[in-house]
Amino acid sequence: MAWTGTNLSLDYNGENLVFIVGCPRSGTTYLQRLIAAHPKVHTGQESDIFDLYVGPLLRTWRRELQNYSGRGGVGLACYLREDEFIAILKEFLLNLLRPMLKELGPGEIFLEKTPSHALFIPEIHELLPKARFIHILRDPRDVVASLLAVARSWGKAWAPKNAALAAFLWRRHLQAVNRARLLLPGDQFFEVRYEQLWENPIDTLKQVSHFIGLEWSVEEIKVAVETNRPDIVQKGGELPFPRRESSG
Repeated sequence: MAWTGTNLSLDYNGENLVFIVGCPRSGTTYLQRLIAAHPKVHTGQESDIFDLYVGPLLRTWRRELQNYSGRGGVGLACYLREDEFIAILKEFLLNLLRPMLKELGPGEIFLEKTPSHALFIPEIHELLPKARFIHILRDPRDVVASLLAVARSWGKAWAPKNAALAAFLWRRHLQAVNRARLLLPGDQFFEVRYEQLWENPIDTLKQVSHFIGLEWSVEEIKVAVETNRPDIVQKGGELPFPRRESSG
């Protein structure tokens, strides 16, 4: 389906949506910042749109539908057919996506980065069959170390408190991605190695831009890498993310 601006209809297929996924602390934010430096890329804060909202609803429906006997069953399957429920859920999803997509022009994309959307790729693909995915994979030893570090500071509410749980989190995300990638056409999945991104960012980002379908010169990529150096970012470098103005 061609993109028609703010006119989202039920046959919207996600062709201008790219999801960055991966285990938390794998470099998803760094990759997001780099790609968002492209002038045709819009992005924003983590939406959790599938891991907290749409994905669990679809999984609950499928679980209830599987258990529904047609005689004495309970749940929405008593009242709705599968196609009716999916249409309702798709409309809900489109309403949630509208604030992200409304500013996109022709040839532009929205880059969504919620790491644990890695666990909901099948649901995303079912509702948005043309959406693309970039998975960033980092050495598990570094991921575990980073998770334990944030568990002692700003991530204490969610990060694992010991190495075994942190390793399990990494493994869970990787296994989910490896299963889900089998469902996707080859041109809708791309994997980036975190270490390769650090060692050779120019070539890596050229490959990413080719996957997304956007022209990006070497000089422009060099600017993106330079302006997103860790020392600049840590000093409060400008975020490429739009901020919703306060209503207060």
